[in-house]
Amino acid sequence: MPVVLLTTLYNSILRFSYYPLLWKFAQIVMVPKPGKPAHDVASYRPISLLLIPSKVFEKLLLKRLRSDVEPSHLNPCYQFGFRPGHSPI
Repeated sequence: MPVVLLTTLYNSILRFSYYPLLWKFAQIVMVPKPGKPAHDVASYRPISLLLIPSKVFEKLLLKRLRSDVEPSHLNPCYQFGFRPGHSPI
């Protein structure tokens, strides 16, 4: 039942081009860097935590976009970022 509900929700987001406002906000958690002094602000790394339905939707959308972009060669051949199997090294 939850899968059917999520499928309906995600299809509605795509159909109406409306992304829920609450999914755009993240909770920021400060994670201490190892071996750094705790009193220094630069000793912490910010990690943003998004809602799980938002992350799942983004993964599904990325999979759908990649299947459209890769075969049609919309990305230039010299772009390496955010492409699987393309390392700048």
